[in-house]
Amino acid sequence: MSQDNFKELGPPADEIHLVGGALKRVVPLSIFPGMPQKRTGALEVELLDKPGDILKIQAGDIKTVIFFETIVLDKIEPLLKKTDRVQLQAIEELLVELLHFHESRRSHPPLAPNPWDKVHSSVFDKLHEVRRQRLLLFAQTAIDDTDWAQALHLAETWLPLDTSLRDAVRTLWVRYGTAKLKEENCSKVRAILNRLDEHFVQSSEAEPLRVAVRARAQMFANEAKNLPTAQAISKLEEALALWPRAPGWRDELAKLTKTYRVLYVAVQQLPENMSPATAWTNAEHQALDLLFRRLVQVRFDDAGGQAYVSDLLTELPRTEGIKQQLQIRRDAFWSSGDRLTSADVRHSGQLLETTALWRDLLEMPRFEGRPFMLTVNLKQGIIDPVAPLRFYVLPQKYRAKLLSRGDDPDFARQPLGSGPFQFVGRKPEGKRTVAVFQANPCFDRQGKYGNVREVRMMAWKDIHPDMPLPHLVLDMPPNSMSSLKKMGYADIRSAPSRRVYFLALNHRVPSLANQDLRRALAHAIGRDQILEDSFRGPAGAGQWQRALNGPFPVHSWAFCPPPRVPEDLYQPELAKSFAKKAGQQLGPLRLSLKFPADSPEVADACATIAGQVSKLFAQVEVNLGVDLKPLSSQQMRAALHQHDYELAYHHWDFPDDNFWLWPLFDLHADALRPGGSNFLGYDNDAKLQSLLRSALSHRQFTAVRENQQSIHAHLYERMPLIPLWQLPEYIAVHPSLSTPTLDPRQIFLNILDWKVNP
Repeated sequence: MSQDNFKELGPPADEIHLVGGALKRVVPLSIFPGMPQKRTGALEVELLDKPGDILKIQAGDIKTVIFFETIVLDKIEPLLKKTDRVQLQAIEELLVELLHFHESRRSHPPLAPNPWDKVHSSVFDKLHEVRRQRLLLFAQTAIDDTDWAQALHLAETWLPLDTSLRDAVRTLWVRYGTAKLKEENCSKVRAILNRLDEHFVQSSEAEPLRVAVRARAQMFANEAKNLPTAQAISKLEEALALWPRAPGWRDELAKLTKTYRVLYVAVQQLPENMSPATAWTNAEHQALDLLFRRLVQVRFDDAGGQAYVSDLLTELPRTEGIKQQLQIRRDAFWSSGDRLTSADVRHSGQLLETTALWRDLLEMPRFEGRPFMLTVNLKQGIIDPVAPLRFYVLPQKYRAKLLSRGDDPDFARQPLGSGPFQFVGRKPEGKRTVAVFQANPCFDRQGKYGNVREVRMMAWKDIHPDMPLPHLVLDMPPNSMSSLKKMGYADIRSAPSRRVYFLALNHRVPSLANQDLRRALAHAIGRDQILEDSFRGPAGAGQWQRALNGPFPVHSWAFCPPPRVPEDLYQPELAKSFAKKAGQQLGPLRLSLKFPADSPEVADACATIAGQVSKLFAQVEVNLGVDLKPLSSQQMRAALHQHDYELAYHHWDFPDDNFWLWPLFDLHADALRPGGSNFLGYDNDAKLQSLLRSALSHRQFTAVRENQQSIHAHLYERMPLIPLWQLPEYIAVHPSLSTPTLDPRQIFLNILDWKVNP
């Protein structure tokens, strides 16, 4: 290992200084000699000037051992005080060879602490110092493209190998950007700003570069306003190349190129509260995928089931037991322009830590100062360790303050997100009002700029033939399909849903603690007839319209087949038997049934339920009345959150195919409080609690399936809620909209691939 500048070093050798003053230069040792006072035998060495001559030196005769690495480091130290690029390069190359020498020559036991660590660290630290000096010297003295090309190459090569060089690399990049700014080469300044954004969360040193590039981009954008169309397009493209996240410019470019398209979507009612913690209506839940991102997304295929894809992660998590290592994308920004980092993910967990997801499955993420790296530990092994990572990520700060509540009302009405669109408010449009979502300029579409630059949601009632028709009609009632077809909607799709509808029972009401009453109600309802009379859909859609006998979708893997649970819960004679027992225990009784008033089909179904129940109880001379109470969606939300109901027509949305019921029966104080997940208030059922907890602990599918089916069977016996039915999701698609396969459960998941035709 020799360099022209360091021939005086000679061949590698360790020096052994003896007590009497003698010096022995020996072939570098392979095994660490240890401290002399700890040796009990002789040290066998090979003399450098007598190859093959082995000398045995007694431990007591050795004063000290100086290793070759230390000798080299001592000799190059004076050379670092007065250096130029050539000499620094030679020293760096020497240190690289010295490090290779050390790693190939010095050995240590594989399972014991490495006694050479201190020697290795001294070489590595010096190499780091020299590389840092080289980068800083380039930053100070580079004068032409050749110099900068060499410097940038070194920075790109070394940064992945040694993160301790980050500050030096950042300084070099900023100096390079400054040099290019003086040359008015803003495209190269933009390129170096991209590199800074990729590797650093914030670089205050680069702010002058950002200001200058933004100003140049703004100048181009201003010039475009007074130019003919072709020239204006060119200027805007230049402006966007320099400042791609500028608000409004890409929209203006799309308008000039006549590719700006507005997507109209008809919903039952306009969204109001669009925080993941407050979304209640279907439109509000669907809007979340426009506004927010998750760590991972799940895509569904009716044939293959669910599959996970990365969203905010660079790749699906690497799972080591219960430990998951996560790498956050570096190109994710909030619509405010701020970076999305690991701190936002952790803060999302803190905002949601009272939910069953964080309390029972996930530990709070740790990022230990790493802005784009996270470690998330599961609290126990589960069959699907990726599923808990599907939560929406919320910002740590909102309007320059800490977001302290996920259900903050201001945030819910005007959310700050990182998704492909941002909510800009409600606007009048002729005779109707629309909720407007515009393309988020800070969202990296990875080339998928599409032509949907704006989404406008409108209410069903505002569909008029003399105004732009919606391209999509969501959550459409079955009885409106014929009229929609007359308006040109030839493509009407239906798909299965994981949503299950039921009568929620408030177990805080004393009479509903009576199991006989609950079972009488369950067996008194003729579900198939109600589905036929109230929810009749178009031909072919009935395959997804099913009466339920429990909490799980029919024929799902968690569904318990007959005879363990009867296929049809409607059993009038059994209902009469339970009704007699309940009447003897409770006497005359009136119950209120609250339901959403905005659906005529639901109102009709609830009226039929009330009539069927009252009639059956009357047949056994039990006085039970059911009072119907229609409420708006927000009133329904308040009633369930405040536990202000007796019976309620409601539903449960399973977020994925794990069919997790625990939140609905969680007995933790947070779940039982107003607004908590357990609005039923069902308790005093130790067996159910045991089964629900067991569902989390099993990792083999056969055991999990048996456990879920046991939960189904147990709920049939106790009937803490009254299963009703599944209803299909209906979507009407206008011919002017071209899309890939749509998933009604996550309608906007692939909106970047949609095309609105003129």
